[in-house]
Amino acid sequence: MRIAAILVGAVLVLPARTFAEEAAASSAKPVIFCAQAKHDFGKVIQGKPVEHTYVIENKGTATLNIVSVQPSCGCTTAPITQNQIEPGKSAEIKAKFDSTRFEGVVHKTINVSSNDPQTPGYQLELTGTIVKLYETIPNQISFQRVNKNTDFETQMTLKGNEGRKPKITSVAVEGEQFFDARFVKKPDADEYVIFLKLKPGSEPHFVNGTLVVNLEDPDLPSMHIPFHGQISGDVSFFPPKLNFGKVKPNDIFPRKVLLTIDNPQVTIESVSIDPPLFTTTMAPRSAAPAPGPEPRPGPRPEAMAGTNATEVQIKVKQDAPAGDVSGNITIKTNSKDQAVITIPINGTIITQ
Repeated sequence: MRIAAILVGAVLVLPARTFAEEAAASSAKPVIFCAQAKHDFGKVIQGKPVEHTYVIENKGTATLNIVSVQPSCGCTTAPITQNQIEPGKSAEIKAKFDSTRFEGVVHKTINVSSNDPQTPGYQLELTGTIVKLYETIPNQISFQRVNKNTDFETQMTLKGNEGRKPKITSVAVEGEQFFDARFVKKPDADEYVIFLKLKPGSEPHFVNGTLVVNLEDPDLPSMHIPFHGQISGDVSFFPPKLNFGKVKPNDIFPRKVLLTIDNPQVTIESVSIDPPLFTTTMAPRSAAPAPGPEPRPGPRPEAMAGTNATEVQIKVKQDAPAGDVSGNITIKTNSKDQAVITIPINGTIITQ
């Protein structure tokens, strides 16, 4: 009888302990914390990388699961050492910011998503000032259509900031075989003039190169300055390639091909597309630019429009099958230099 009473008492006590354990488990939760969530890196020379390590702690009583670490822009990387952090433990986010394209005060954020019920989106901050030791006027070279037979040369000025006096040792061109670069120092100032010149015998093409300026400065041994434009021949065209995205049969693509005849003796003989899933229509193009956001540097459609401009409008045939398309637009002319112009085309045909 005494043994039975003891057993009954034990049975009665066990559920009470289980309930307590369950209550403790249900109240357990992770808590994300960073002692220095805001980091000010002070002043950094433009082009120098900024690195900082954020220590992420779990101040809670349950495992902290890091779902994602998302910087506010592509200029910053932020890998984390581990995604699961036990109570009382920590992990590191090693942030690296590329300051090449920035100047002045910058403010970047890193959003850390986790299973913390109170702060599912925890924000880290990175601030400071980017100091530009040297600057060019303009900051990059951009030109519209230049005929390949033109004696074309453009220039920019390089000067120092923060009390720096520049000293160029050499200049070079990368990514473009039809351009040369040279420099001269201004006799009455601590400034340089850099010249970019088109070589004789150039071929019609879209220009996308880099001007490399080498300096006698350990803090900034070189500068990379982009230049864009178009070298034209008898016929100019835009865009250099056509990506029409997703389109249904008989829809007009949002981007069309613009042709401009620079030689009055040249005519367009034919326009065809391979694969043969499209129809083409040619119509005169107005010189008025279409409304829209500020265009990127380089050749723009409105700069090509005029009385000798023709627009090629492209439609998908009614019976075109659905699927991805990759091919070429072929434009044939009576030009000796540009008898055949090829423009890549790609996209997806949908039926719904």
